Amino acid sequence: MNGDQTRVWQSLTLYENTDLVRDLYKRKHGGSMNATKAWEVASQFAQGRQYYQSAAGAGDLVRPLILFYGTMALSRGLVPRQGQDRRRGRTRPERGRLGRP
Repeated sequence: MNGDQTRVWQSLTLYENTDLVRDLYKRKHGGSMNATKAWEVASQFAQGRQYYQSAAGAGDLVRPLILFYGTMALSRGLVPRQGQDRRRGRTRPERGRLGRP
């Protein structure tokens, strides 16, 4: 890793702290984030970092896939979602492909 990448990852690692995540959420949105949701956000940042670390030693064929998963984890950490259905990527039946009857 070069110096710029090291600084970026040092900054992103801060978001693995649930207290910091809750404080930033409160400052930005004015409300509070519960401990479970803060843990989910922090875990996504930790997972993204670990994917990127793993990609550094991975072979050429698997590296793009590992980087994709790392990017997805970081993205999920950046966008805290509401409710379990959205968190798991499920939609309500009435909003499916078939639409409403």
